[in-house]
Amino acid sequence: MGWASCLFCALSYDEDAFRETLQRILTKADLNPSTATTNGTDYWVLTPEGPVNAILAIIDQQLLLSLVPQDASDELLAQVLGSTPPDSNIGDTSALAELEQRHGFTLRGRAN
Repeated sequence: MGWASCLFCALSYDEDAFRETLQRILTKADLNPSTATTNGTDYWVLTPEGPVNAILAIIDQQLLLSLVPQDASDELLAQVLGSTPPDSNIGDTSALAELEQRHGFTLRGRAN
């Protein structure tokens, strides 16, 4: 897949209200992001120039903010936007369980 950083945040209120608020913020910041679509998912490109693009999408009541290479393929964008799953993920390995055990993490955070 290459590299990509993703941040998801649940939108627990009206998605339309969030869109309106976001538009007000962008307008006051004098930002005019371009829009794009990959696999039927619309998103904003916040940084259209440079080697890395910051993209923002609202998908199923979740806000997605991601950094992707400027020349990201449609395949990578579809994976970042969640419309196609990656071939593998860390959840398919024992890496998370090993981290939990090594650092004493519990369901409620770190053990004392």
